[in-house]
Amino acid sequence: MGLVRKGIAFFKSPQFKRMIIKFLRFGDRLPIGLRVFVRIVLGLLLMLGGFLFFLPVLGLWMLPLGVLMIGTCIPFFDRKIRRWQNKIEAEIQSAEQQDPDVVVDCQNPKQAQ
Repeated sequence: MGLVRKGIAFFKSPQFKRMIIKFLRFGDRLPIGLRVFVRIVLGLLLMLGGFLFFLPVLGLWMLPLGVLMIGTCIPFFDRKIRRWQNKIEAEIQSAEQQDPDVVVDCQNPKQAQ
């Protein structure tokens, strides 16, 4: 039971939320035409990998990521995703202010001092 609680706690953690935000910002530095092309191709590949869930490593976890990635190319959904992204960033900032020992970056874990 402890492993399940740790898993649920991870999905609510600021580190996991930061990974989602980094994923959604994929390709933001590219020109708009290339960004849309790359995001659509990546989204389709993720969705295709989600349909091949019976193979190792590939799984149903790829399907929602593919839908999110393609959703960032459609202006109506992009506005809603950006609003959700801003809400997540606000939650991360409030969590960091409440607990200064929160890991600041998923890629480079450091303890606040």
